[in-house]
Amino acid sequence: MSQEDDDLLMKEINNQAEIAFRAIPNHQNISAIAAMLAKHFPHREEEDIKEQLKGVWRSRQIFWDE
Repeated sequence: MSQEDDDLLMKEINNQAEIAFRAIPNHQNISAIAAMLAKHFPHREEEDIKEQLKGVWRSRQIFWDE
């Protein structure tokens, strides 16, 4: 695990947040997004990624489904 990996993960989480933001009022399934990202970023657990997604979604006032 490296800072570069975490930076790439956060970049992708923010990309996914942008997609979700553009889809408002449609909700995004955060569990599905976390599962997809966990496959690409195996240095983090899926549940950790899900919590990071929730934090970014909250800060951008985006709604989600689990």
